[in-house]
Amino acid sequence: MELGSHLWLGKADEAYFGKGRIELLSRIEELGSISRAAKAMRMSYKAAWEAVNAMNAQSPTPIVERVSGGKGGGGTSLTDRGRELIAIYRRVEAAQREFFTALGHYTDDIDSLRAFTAKSTVRTSARNQLAATVITVDVTHAGVDVVVRLSWGETMQARITRQSLEELAIEAGTRVWVLFKPGWVFLNADKSSLALHGTVRKVDWDRSEIVINTESGEEIVAALNETHCQAGEKIRFQVDPSSVLLAV
Repeated sequence: MELGSHLWLGKADEAYFGKGRIELLSRIEELGSISRAAKAMRMSYKAAWEAVNAMNAQSPTPIVERVSGGKGGGGTSLTDRGRELIAIYRRVEAAQREFFTALGHYTDDIDSLRAFTAKSTVRTSARNQLAATVITVDVTHAGVDVVVRLSWGETMQARITRQSLEELAIEAGTRVWVLFKPGWVFLNADKSSLALHGTVRKVDWDRSEIVINTESGEEIVAALNETHCQAGEKIRFQVDPSSVLLAV
């Protein structure tokens, strides 16, 4: 069992400094430009500019400022307050790592909680909740395509917003929960590259749904709709990426 957490700094009722924003500030400090920082992070200039504006608005004094003149005709720089906040975040982040490293020595004592946490960590109305690990993150004009690897080895795609990417601090290697409702599962996806594989465990005509078992024993609940299938049948299914929700 591994322990970990995402670190956010901010007011009691509003977090606004996370890993993504701190990296953005560090890139601005290094490269001297919001546009170059955004490009280095594979995010749009608009998203980077909005993040900078939000941070400046939430801080008593500016964090990022325009500079004029000099070689190259000026650019963007961090203020002393911005550099101070990065240093504070790094110190807290280091302390957090030390805490979880120390706590890790006791994981044998709490490993019995694994089954419980697997079921209770996320409480939502989405009946399908799968643990996964992010493989790739691709920022496009239509949004952010996130490919995750599920526990039994198959991959699944989710399309989220740039804001969600930043707020959840999602990157390759991040462990996430994949959430989707039964009505969002499309059955018999024979020709789709996004199709997943499973075996029908139960057909419930009263509830108009079927239960699919994956190779690792995970259960997927799907709306029956007009699909005809029976227990024991091998089946392919998929969920549209825009209907897949991610949680950390």
